[in-house]
Amino acid sequence: MKLVRLELPLIYDSDIFPGGCLELLSPDSDSEDGRDGDENIQNGDLGDQNIWNDDLCDQIRKMLQAQPLLEEFKLADLISGTTITSLQATLQALDVPNLKSLRADPYVAMAFLRVAPRLEGLNLMITDWKDALLSEMETNSAAIKLSIRRFTIRVWYSDEWLWNNLATVFSLFPNTEELSVSINSLTSSKTVKPAKYFFRK
Repeated sequence: MKLVRLELPLIYDSDIFPGGCLELLSPDSDSEDGRDGDENIQNGDLGDQNIWNDDLCDQIRKMLQAQPLLEEFKLADLISGTTITSLQATLQALDVPNLKSLRADPYVAMAFLRVAPRLEGLNLMITDWKDALLSEMETNSAAIKLSIRRFTIRVWYSDEWLWNNLATVFSLFPNTEELSVSINSLTSSKTVKPAKYFFRK
């Protein structure tokens, strides 16, 4: 089967969850004991579903290589630094020859930005931004910056650094035609104004 769109919902590797295994769980799937995947995770029970004992980066690359027609790839954001470093070091253009849309953590996305010349849509998962990340993103996106037409970014309502530098992040992709900013908040307070850092200017 050759896929055009592929989404990996939740990936747990051994650097995040010790135990020497890699595990892929769907948040919508039911476990054998009747509890859903999210509840199992919250209770610290990862079960024994789809256990992988191989290198996660290698598995991701093999999966991508098996889908040369893939145009849209969505990755969850719970990936270890070891896997991210491996992806940045080993991912090649031949792994994603037709990729046009990517959703990933910014650090993971940088591995793809260097090798996916046809990329048009970029959806960055939420993370703690800082000067070093912005500098790395600027360097790694240099070759693809003019190709991005659809740009989505998720922001913590309280991330003052990112709100103060959001215009600079936008400028990384000057040909953006569709822009979406998703504000994530852990509060239900009606008095909180999430975008105050950016929109007060």
